[in-house]
Amino acid sequence: KNHYLAARSPVGRFVDWQVIVEQSPLTLTIMTRRILVGTILFALLSAFVVFYLLSRVIRISISPVETLSHTVSEIARTGDLDHKIELSESHTFKISSEIGILIHSFNNMMEGLRTAQEGLKNINEELEQRVMERTVALDSSNKELHDHRQHLEELVKERTAKLEAEIIERKAIEARLEISLKKLRTALGGIVRITAMTVEARDPYTAGHQRRVADLARSIGQEMGLSENQVEGLRMVGVIHDLGKIAVPAEILSKPTKLTTIEFELIKTHPQTGFDILKDIEFPWPIARMVLEHHERINGSGYPNGLKGNALLWESKILMVADVVEAIASHRPYRPAHGIGAALEEIEKNRGVLYESDVVDSCLRLFREKGYQFMV
Repeated sequence: KNHYLAARSPVGRFVDWQVIVEQSPLTLTIMTRRILVGTILFALLSAFVVFYLLSRVIRISISPVETLSHTVSEIARTGDLDHKIELSESHTFKISSEIGILIHSFNNMMEGLRTAQEGLKNINEELEQRVMERTVALDSSNKELHDHRQHLEELVKERTAKLEAEIIERKAIEARLEISLKKLRTALGGIVRITAMTVEARDPYTAGHQRRVADLARSIGQEMGLSENQVEGLRMVGVIHDLGKIAVPAEILSKPTKLTTIEFELIKTHPQTGFDILKDIEFPWPIARMVLEHHERINGSGYPNGLKGNALLWESKILMVADVVEAIASHRPYRPAHGIGAALEEIEKNRGVLYESDVVDSCLRLFREKGYQFMV
């Protein structure tokens, strides 16, 4: 028997009506196979189409990135900032995407870099121009400096030669002046000695007094560390410190008895007289002032002007001590010699009162420690 498959289904809203379809099993099997094959083919075709479209989309998406990567590599390799990424019409739909924004940002950045590069290039050219100008100016200045230095060197050589000649000439003049000065001092010393001898000739009892005062004053000055020139001045003034006695009558100078008040006042004028005689003579030392001050005392009790302390020259302070020590130790017309012991006792007792302390100490050291003795 033949078998059939049947299916029924109501017809519309007529529930009482039904349609019955009958088909043989073989026919249904063939139809089912055809439907299955068609479905498989359709699925394969759909998958192929989807794969193709997807690959196109991926390629379109990746292409700008590859272009960007290639452009960056070229810029890194060549350093050329003129590269720019151009989007084709096929990429237009991607302009609004993140990659499109990135590409546009890259292009804008490259444009800015190109502008900056152009600016730097212009600045570099300007700097090179300035450097060239400065170099030319510097070369010119160097040449001027070189010429100026040569000129200065020539001037220095010329001036040096002149100075050397002047130095040689000056040394020769100084040598002649030194010789003249020695001769002058020798002549001056001779005049001073003659003057001293004239004074002592009128007062034989004080013969040698000035020479001994001069030697002691010189020795005290050396002990105190005075300069050689000051020491020579002390020796010179010591020889003529009593020059003013030339105006005192010889009878008074050699009187064997005690002097009257009037006679003593007349004797006391000899420092001023000596000053008046010497004040207009240009000695290398303040000779006239030392003569005037050799009978002053540091407390103001001396004569002729009653000067004190700092108002007196150091040389005057030395001369007064040497004069007192020699006068007390030596013979006088109106008294015998008291000896050196009494003389040293006098200055030691009045140290810092009548006589300068440093001068007294130096004089005491000379006699007590260094064995100084008056020249005969």
